[in-house]
Amino acid sequence: VTAIGNDMGFEEVFAHQVRVLGQPEDMLIGMTTTASANVCIALMEAWHKGMYTVVICSERVAPSAKVTVQLPGKDTAEVQNEMMKFLHQLAALAKRQVKEAIF
Repeated sequence: VTAIGNDMGFEEVFAHQVRVLGQPEDMLIGMTTTASANVCIALMEAWHKGMYTVVICSERVAPSAKVTVQLPGKDTAEVQNEMMKFLHQLAALAKRQVKEAIF
């Protein structure tokens, strides 16, 4: 990541990885509270590659993605806290789904 940032600029950190590693029908999930350029550019790159795009962001920010999950919060810290809660709930749901599929 540091090499990409140094060589190409930190706005390209994630987009370069999407270009190199992303395949059509892969999924990119981006998270940002401020519409960070590096996340927005990566989401655009993923869309151009035919990938599924999801963004988890604050209510004040809505980068372009196929699915947008906007979380409440009056400031960055609150939104980040909501993101952590959301991700924990998502992980618990995934764990339940895997358990049901196996057993």
